Amino acid sequence: MVSEMERHFREKGWTHTNFEVFFNHKKRYKGFPWDGDEVRFPKDLKYFIEYGRLLKKALPTGAPVQFVFRADVSWDMEQQFKLLEGVVKLWCAGGGILSFYRHAPTMLRNRGDVVWYYGGPPSVMDSSSAITESPLRAWLWGVNGYVHWLTVSPGEDRWFHFDGGQTALVYSGERFGLTEPIPSIRLKMQRNRLQDLAVLDSLKGHKSLDSLRAEAARRYNDSSLDDWWNPRPALADLPSDQWLGSAIDDATSRTRQALQHPGASGWYKVHRYVLSLQAEAK
Repeated sequence: MVSEMERHFREKGWTHTNFEVFFNHKKRYKGFPWDGDEVRFPKDLKYFIEYGRLLKKALPTGAPVQFVFRADVSWDMEQQFKLLEGVVKLWCAGGGILSFYRHAPTMLRNRGDVVWYYGGPPSVMDSSSAITESPLRAWLWGVNGYVHWLTVSPGEDRWFHFDGGQTALVYSGERFGLTEPIPSIRLKMQRNRLQDLAVLDSLKGHKSLDSLRAEAARRYNDSSLDDWWNPRPALADLPSDQWLGSAIDDATSRTRQALQHPGASGWYKVHRYVLSLQAEAK
């Protein structure tokens, strides 16, 4: 089937998109005897190795269509980065646990992999400035991007009672006679922040990337680059099936405490910094 898909995509000229091979099941859903998403048990990794072999077999040598094997990782990502090298090429890593492994983004990107981190967006009840943390974290960490989850489920009464939909970033336009989705103000804020970061990153020919990152972090919430990472905890040396949620919470407490209050003007100060550097570079 993958061979047929590759041939169809090639005939259509769809060669500039990465088509992801991605398993999103967990054994507790009772459909499979192994985890494809957020693998916790090392014995499940043999399936990734086998499917990676089958994927390579299905694709003709030099095929212009871009297929990429993706894995969403959390528990034992440090070992998976090693054991699945050359198999998985797109890593979507849980942000909390990735914060233990400061070396990982550079290591993965240097070998040609793509790395994102994932997490839920701030609640609509939080300070509006909180939504700016995700794009800044991605840039400070040196990953390729970030993924939000729980962004398209605004609850039963999306306009008056969010209930379980506080993290929604897009809304249905049906109430207003629109067939397309309505982006939230928070989503537009993220877009604007990404544009600022794109400009800031483009200036690394004028200043070192480390100095740009350090100054952006300082202006955002008076933090240092170290504040955006957690020390590698003792639990990282334990088998992942012995990890407890409470221990993970403790191990990620440093960044939560350091970054929980960016301040209403946090990004405004970063934005002013970007504009000043841009003016100097002209």
